[in-house]
Amino acid sequence: MIYKKIAKLALLVLTLPTYSQGAQVSEQTKEQPIEILYQKALDLRDGKISIDTADTAENTQNQAESLFLELSNQGHVKAMHNYALIQYGKKNYDLAYNWFQKADLDASKRNCEKMIKEGKVKEDLYLVVGSNRQKIGSFPQKIKIIYEENLADLSHVKSFEGKATTMDLVKSNLPKAKHIIGDATTFDFSSKYNVVSVLLERLPTIEDQAKFGNRATSQTLSHLAGNYTGCCIEQISKAMKPGSTMQIEWHPYATLANINLSEIEELITNNPFHGFFQMNVILQGTFILGGDKENINLLPEDLIQPTLKMASKMKEYLEFYNQQGAGESLNELISQVYWEAYVILHMIKDSSLVLLNYSHRVDTIQQLQKAAKEAIYADFPIQLVGEKIAQENESGNIISGIVYDRPTFQTTSLFNFLIDDIAAENNIPHVKKYMGSVGFKEITIEKRTNPHTGRKNVWMINAIKS
Repeated sequence: MIYKKIAKLALLVLTLPTYSQGAQVSEQTKEQPIEILYQKALDLRDGKISIDTADTAENTQNQAESLFLELSNQGHVKAMHNYALIQYGKKNYDLAYNWFQKADLDASKRNCEKMIKEGKVKEDLYLVVGSNRQKIGSFPQKIKIIYEENLADLSHVKSFEGKATTMDLVKSNLPKAKHIIGDATTFDFSSKYNVVSVLLERLPTIEDQAKFGNRATSQTLSHLAGNYTGCCIEQISKAMKPGSTMQIEWHPYATLANINLSEIEELITNNPFHGFFQMNVILQGTFILGGDKENINLLPEDLIQPTLKMASKMKEYLEFYNQQGAGESLNELISQVYWEAYVILHMIKDSSLVLLNYSHRVDTIQQLQKAAKEAIYADFPIQLVGEKIAQENESGNIISGIVYDRPTFQTTSLFNFLIDDIAAENNIPHVKKYMGSVGFKEITIEKRTNPHTGRKNVWMINAIKS
């Protein structure tokens, strides 16, 4: 009997004064030890404290909720869990899920999993699109040097504080890591996920680029205008709330087209993530850079100044690459892009594949120059692309080398890397306009280090969902 009286007195002390308002709860949190207040919140919730008022049950539950919230804001994880339980009971599922996540107790995690499974909330997703968690990229040596690729970590195990889920058309190289196999242009993110942050990593910039083949004519350009990166952005953004972030490691790739400059501008407007260039401006600009100026006067008048500007811009970027450690000298880099452009020009003129005794990965500029002059341009069966064969050229010499189609040769060349960089710089205003039109703000685009992988000297787009 004495024990019961003491217990009743203790409960009475804990109930005085009553907490009919949040401000009063806040005052009590300053005056009493936090564990005593937590126990009081439990007792209020469980009806163990009686108050002589007409609305006792509702009042004590409100007091418990307020006190759990006060303690949660002070970092008390058990209070967070209990506050989340109250919100769950009220069917405030998003709020409950957020507090379960903050509590991070085993029981809280189980509740989060249950809520997701039941479809009561959407899972927060920290998404990396275009990654199968490979360790390093497969670029030619000079490009690896510019990117400092040997120091980059493409596994994304640390991206978004270790919360990244990667996505690609193929399975992950790290089987136990979070990964989605799918196409981001069609995947239904909205039904299951709340995309908190997303990184798009060097996605294709046109629809089905492989089908383009080795030609560049106006008849194929309607296909090239398909904006693959833009489709990914718009699909993912449906699952993004205001304030969520999008980052893009942007590599625009490039297409050479024998059409007028106004048509080029129209293509860029329709697909600002891809590089479209007037063919003669790019090729003749490269030859002028290499000291071959004899064809400049054969160009239409409206292309002369753009071609000269292109040669100057190419030199500017090659100087930058050399400063980053690529190539023994600027002249070496100029020579490389000159002879690569030479091969590409002949493939375009002859609508052909090429048999070339040269590999971007291991051979020197001198070997490239010799190979370009001796190359065999012919209608090789497409099945031979990538194969090593031997054939006699027009001079009667046996050429033993690799068969390339134009996309394969061009995309692994320094020439292509160079014009892709120029395309990015040229397209920045168009990309900003596009991103604004599909619901993003505070858009910045600059050449810098990817904060997730450490890859240097890449174009990074940052934007916030409006």
